[in-house]
Amino acid sequence: MVTEPVYMKDGKYMSAQTFYGLSTDTKPTSCGNGSCYIAVDTGVGFFYDAENSEWYPTVEDDSSEETQVESEG
Repeated sequence: MVTEPVYMKDGKYMSAQTFYGLSTDTKPTSCGNGSCYIAVDTGVGFFYDAENSEWYPTVEDDSSEETQVESEG
């Protein structure tokens, strides 16, 4: 994916932006390639791929794996 700071899409200038919201909020789709969305309740960031109209997380989702934490004693 090649990211340009400003480009035209459907006759409008688009640029990468940063958005903040909850992980349950609907992420915007009329934004520039490489835009960033930060879910403030989970701390997970997402980057927007304008060519495929997809938001991709910056970290792998490991919520399905059980994590064991040993207590110090």
